Parts: sequence; structure tokens; C-alpha cells
Amino acid sequence: MENNQTIVFRRLFAAFFDLVVFQTLWSLSLQLTIPIIGWEAFIDWIVAGEIGIEDEITAAFAAYTIVSALLGVIIGILYYAYVPWIKDGKTLGKSLMGVKVVDSRGRNPSVLKHMARAIMLWGVYIVTPLSFTILIDPYIYTMLTSAAGMLFYTIAFAGLFMVLFRGDSRGPHDLFAETRIVDENFEPSWEMVEPELRKEDWAAKETINREDDFLYEYDQRDPWKK
Repeated sequence: MENNQTIVFRRLFAAFFDLVVFQTLWSLSLQLTIPIIGWEAFIDWIVAGEIGIEDEITAAFAAYTIVSALLGVIIGILYYAYVPWIKDGKTLGKSLMGVKVVDSRGRNPSVLKHMARAIMLWGVYIVTPLSFTILIDPYIYTMLTSAAGMLFYTIAFAGLFMVLFRGDSRGPHDLFAETRIVDENFEPSWEMVEPELRKEDWAAKETINREDDFLYEYDQRDPWKK
């Protein structure tokens, strides 16, 4: 299995490119909501970001905050999960750099695993439900989202350190989703697949044995057969 500094820097450049694409799509989607939410909400949202949230917030500002968070989740899942799921483990950045994501069997992971490994979305996953707290108190919203942001950046920097210095160049998102980044021409070796096949074979035999035990026990206890 290919695992060298070339792959590491290719994946890092791909991650940066994908982040730019995601942020661009997110920003464009927010512009499209202005006619629906209103310019007042948009201006309030920008001003609050510059000078801090005031004691009193408008309903329009709260609505725009929640909508922006929800759009981030939707666009993020589409780009970081759905696209690589239908494109053999590749986002635009990964296609550009000639790398892809594979699971422990060397195959394209499921869409759920792509969602789980999208570390750029971990902050969005956390902040989105917290955005509803703005309807309760703007200061609670600010404190919670700030704490969530600090947690996300800590994980992200730890992930960067792991990718650069771990022997297998896997970050926390790779370990969590049981994935890895490989060259786009990667072919899984028997040494990689065989342990997983053994696990599946053991699980299948264990299931059959348990079913046989259950049927035997049921047959012994069935009063109609006595």
C-alpha cells in the first residue's frame, strides 16, 4: 500500500482546495437566500459579525443565522459525502491531486462513512444545533458556538499533526471512519483485505451457530412437541 510524503502533501492540498470550494458554495447559497430572508437580516448578520451580537437581536437576524447553519450542513454533506460516494471516493480536490478515500477493504466507503470522516464538517455538525440557542439568548449562543469553534480547531490541528507524523498518515477522522487516503490507481492487496474477510467469515459463522443454538433451545422448550 502506497504511503509516503507525496500522498500526505497531495491530500493536504486537496483538503485546502475542497475547503475553498465548500466555502464558496456556502457563501453563494447564502446570497441566494437574501431575497427570501431579506436584506435587513443579511445586514444585521454582517454587522453582528463585525461588532458583536447586541443585547437585542431581530427575528430576521436569528432566522438568517439558523438558515446559514442549516445550509452549511446540507452543502457540506452533498460535497463531502455524496460527491465522493458517487465519484469513487473523490471530491474535486482529490480528483485534481489524484488521490481517493478507501475503507478497510480498499473500497469506496459508504455515504455514512464519508459523512463521518468529513472533518471539515465536524464544526458545522456541532454549531448547527447550537445555532437555535440564539432564539433563547444571544450570549448563550455566542459562548456555546465559541467553545465549539475552539474544540473543532483543536481537533483539526491535532488531525494535521497526526497526518504529518503518524506512520500511516491517518487523522482522527480516518481512524473514526476506518478509512485512509491512497493514490487514485491504488489496488487493495491481499494483506489488506484478508483480515477483513476473516472477520466477516467469523461473524457469518458466529451468526449461524447462534441461530442453530436458538432453534435447538426452542425445539426443546416447545410444549406442542412434548
